[in-house]
Amino acid sequence: MKKTALITGATSGLGLALVKQLVRQNDIHFILPVRDMERGQRVTNSFSDAQKERVSLLEMDLSSLASVRTAADSLDSPIDIVMCNAGVQSATKTIYTQDKLERTFAVNHLAHFVLLQKIEHLITAEAIIGWVGSGTHHPELAKTFGFTGAHYRDPELLAKGMYESDSNTRQSSRDAYATSKGLNILMARYLSSRSSSRTYFSFDPGLMPGTGLIREGSTGLRLAWKYYLPVVAKFMKGTSTPKRSAAMLARILLKDKNIASGDYVEYTGHAREPFKPQDETSYCQRLYDYSAALL
Repeated sequence: MKKTALITGATSGLGLALVKQLVRQNDIHFILPVRDMERGQRVTNSFSDAQKERVSLLEMDLSSLASVRTAADSLDSPIDIVMCNAGVQSATKTIYTQDKLERTFAVNHLAHFVLLQKIEHLITAEAIIGWVGSGTHHPELAKTFGFTGAHYRDPELLAKGMYESDSNTRQSSRDAYATSKGLNILMARYLSSRSSSRTYFSFDPGLMPGTGLIREGSTGLRLAWKYYLPVVAKFMKGTSTPKRSAAMLARILLKDKNIASGDYVEYTGHAREPFKPQDETSYCQRLYDYSAALL
């Protein structure tokens, strides 16, 4: 039986590596939402002729709620796999979208929330839906890389970019990223409690030097991220490569790797306990209700 997979952020990094893994499966049709259609077409052109026929590009800018709504409304066929992979990280300052929302919250969390809400009627009963998390959300694991973990503040404050480190734009940018990844993990756990047949999960791909995540950093940071860190990362705990992490993620999405709905799974395939708010149920409900109100 043919399946349809919708994967955001598929033009680089983990998303591109994942599509390259999955496109080998002849029974999967791909919907790839992309902001830059030319870049998306270059990705499509890298596939064989037979593979190209199974790839559909969908113009969507995750930093614009209107763009997400319009793109989602154009879809009309059943979807069996959804991977909320796209994400951004501001390097030194707080950036806001045209919707006047802090960009990391808007892209990493809210855009995917809106997308899933708009295509809810198309997602099949046995579908698998994933989000990309990050070890930076956990205070104990985040210290190594200069993060302080997720800050589970009131969702309205997060949407406004208001963190305890407001005076330090570099730190608040890191806090925003770590928090957005924590929200992804919480959303997977929360939705898993509302559905008995679908599988919701979050995935920690590990630190992957060389990807485009630090594209807004300083020249020195970008050079180190692209050339130096990929070499030393081989000897650092918690690091991986897009190809390695995508291989495990593909197994999960194809249900070749057994996981429980709601699991937070690292690139090694092991599920682990995430860092959560003190009252997870109450906080998740507030997050869901606030996000839904922005629809």
